[in-house]
Amino acid sequence: YNKGDPGGCGFCPPATPGLLGDRGSQGYRGRPGVSII
Repeated sequence: YNKGDPGGCGFCPPATPGLLGDRGSQGYRGRPGVSII
């Protein structure tokens, strides 16, 4: 669980801005985005 991921998934990969700006990088953006779990 990424510390910077308030409303998102529990297994987000490291921050990947641009590629997965709203699904994989909640830890980077801190936005809910698409939570798979």
